[in-house]
Amino acid sequence: MIRDDAVPPLTIRILIEDRRRGLGLTKSELARRLGYRNIAKGLRRLDQVCDGRFEHAEALLKSLPDALAVDPVVVETAIAETLEQQRRAQEREWRAAFVPHAVILTERLTPEPIFVAAIIGVDRILRIDFDLSADRSTFVHQALAGIRARVLSWNRDTNPSARIQRIRWSAKISAYRTPRRVPIIGASGAR
Repeated sequence: MIRDDAVPPLTIRILIEDRRRGLGLTKSELARRLGYRNIAKGLRRLDQVCDGRFEHAEALLKSLPDALAVDPVVVETAIAETLEQQRRAQEREWRAAFVPHAVILTERLTPEPIFVAAIIGVDRILRIDFDLSADRSTFVHQALAGIRARVLSWNRDTNPSARIQRIRWSAKISAYRTPRRVPIIGASGAR
């Protein structure tokens, strides 16, 4: 019985298993055809490739087309499809864990005094969590209210909205693809 949430096998695993069975080979025989004298090591590398982990498997990947009696393009295509499957799975996980919020960007990269940021916590100072029960169209207003509240709590400039540089609404706002990264509200000169 296959569950709806079951993850389909990777393309490279399907190729290797189908061709191995088609050729009537055991896993050990396939490892030997791949050029491994140490069969246990060959089996570990084969399992690693079937799981989509291609690092340290260059020799195996190079000899895989001959061992499976297929054109090298077939193996290259299976590897490319496997990498795409993994990328899509990672994207699904990221989206499932994503929670919209705002992050205040300041002119200074290092907070001053740094011990205050360490004691209070940078997230508490620069991160604005949204009320997710409210409509998404209120996120900008929630972000602005969060900035005002922080500025007032630190007795700084009472008109923080005059300092806002930009608002970006993108799920891929930075190289750091961690959950809880969007949207960003940039504040110039905030201290």
